[in-house]
Amino acid sequence: MELLSKGVTCKGAAMAAGVGECTFHRWKKDKPEFAAAVEQAIGESEARLVRIALEGTKRNPQLAIQLLERRFRSWARHSSQESKVTGEITTTVTPEVLHALQSLPETVRDRRGAGLAVN
Repeated sequence: MELLSKGVTCKGAAMAAGVGECTFHRWKKDKPEFAAAVEQAIGESEARLVRIALEGTKRNPQLAIQLLERRFRSWARHSSQESKVTGEITTTVTPEVLHALQSLPETVRDRRGAGLAVN
């Protein structure tokens, strides 16, 4: 369970424990206590990863949009990105997304220290 709580997949945890993936899933099906422990460990892993990702949004506000799009499919239709060969990224967002991002810092700087423009 420790590996699952650290983010290792069920297959990886089974392999590390020396059992097959099919055996692991059979145990989950046949042993409610085991299934509950697996779900708790996976939930702990998800919660830790979300905390780490949220900390990352302080340095990279675009990450906030990516997290919302991946976690809540309905957000994916609210924004789009277009990359050009120059490496320039243009992002278009709806008013809903802009409203959600209002709590983020007003100025965002790229790695070179240059300010990024918001249209």
